[in-house]
Amino acid sequence: MKPHLKLIQFIGLIVPRRLRADWRQEWEAELRYRELLLADWDKLDWRYKLDLCESGVEIAGKQVKRVELLCENDTPTH
Repeated sequence: MKPHLKLIQFIGLIVPRRLRADWRQEWEAELRYRELLLADWDKLDWRYKLDLCESGVEIAGKQVKRVELLCENDTPTH
């Protein structure tokens, strides 16, 4: 198994169970797409490389916030 898939599996443990399958499918698809782009890294111009790196960081940040909100909403209130 590829390291990034193991990481998704591990991080998925903090995602609420009811959302986990969709979350995992979304991230696996995203990383497969980025893996294809990285395979052609030498063919990309510098602007596209920079955009790819920036969007990866932005997406990761948004996903962390999303999981935090999901966990907050999934916690029962007293």
